[in-house]
This record gives sequence, C-alpha cells and structure tokens, in this order.
Amino acid sequence: MKSVATKPPPSVVAESPPKRGNPDEAACRQNFGSGGWKDAYASCGRAAQAGSVAAQRSIATLFLRGDGVRRSDDSAAHWFGAAAKGGDSEAMYQIAVAYERGRGIPKDERNALDWYTRAANAGYATAEFAVGEICEKGKLGVVKDKARALEWYKRAAAQGNKDAVNKVRDLSR
Repeated sequence: MKSVATKPPPSVVAESPPKRGNPDEAACRQNFGSGGWKDAYASCGRAAQAGSVAAQRSIATLFLRGDGVRRSDDSAAHWFGAAAKGGDSEAMYQIAVAYERGRGIPKDERNALDWYTRAANAGYATAEFAVGEICEKGKLGVVKDKARALEWYKRAAAQGNKDAVNKVRDLSR
C-alpha cells in the first residue's frame, strides 16, 4: 500500500515553462472574469500558447465546462497539465481529478495521488480536503490512516473549507 508523500515523484505531464510580459494575459483575465467566453477563448488561447500559466488554467477550464468552445476532456487535461507543471495549485488539483477519473487522460492512481499531494502541499484547500479523504478512506492505494486524514482536514479547515470543518468535528469525537 502507498502512503501520501510530501514530495511526489516527477509527473509524466509535459512541461510548459511560464513566460512573462504577455499582452494577451490581461485580456484573458478580463474576458474570463466577465463571462465573455468566445473572447476569453481567443485571448486565453494566445496567452496559454505563449506560456502563461494562469491562461493555461483558464483555457483548460473553458474546455472542461464547454464555455465558448466545444467541451473537450482531452484539451482540458492537456492545459491543466501544462498549468500544473507551471506551479498552479488549482491546475494540480484538476489534473489529479483527471488522472483519478480517467477524464481526458488514461486513469492512473499513482499520478492522481502525486498531483493531489502536490496541490495540497501547495496549500490548495480543496486538495487538502481530497488528500484527507484519500487517507481516511484508503483510496488510490493509500493505507487508511485517520490520524493523517485529520491532519489534512485541519489544514483545509484552517482555510475555511466547510466540509473539512465538519470532518474535523466528526473525527475528533
């Protein structure tokens, strides 16, 4: 059985080094934030291609939801993978979900666990909660460990994750 590592092994997701000074990045943020999905797709697409990690996560989200573009799990996984390699903790969580469910990429428990752990170690509360569940339930090949689960739930709860607050209460009884 596996344990949750604090430093997961390197991922198989292709790297995309971040680049700075991209004029499309501001347009991506503005269009994505305002719900102008077609414009967001265009500006985020250009910025993502140029290496903007934030734009890579945004374009992945557009593909995942089908906002302004045909829904594509394959494209979402590609761009979440690129943004995750660039250090985006939300993208790390999303690529973990994709690996766990086999959504757009082959199902792979090892990579799912690696990316959940990376996102949790980066302080992403949703991932901290997910790692808590993995430890509590013994998912993804991890040995059940309620004490370790409680640690992760406490980290997520400290950031205001309401589900984690409930889990801390329940496991502390």
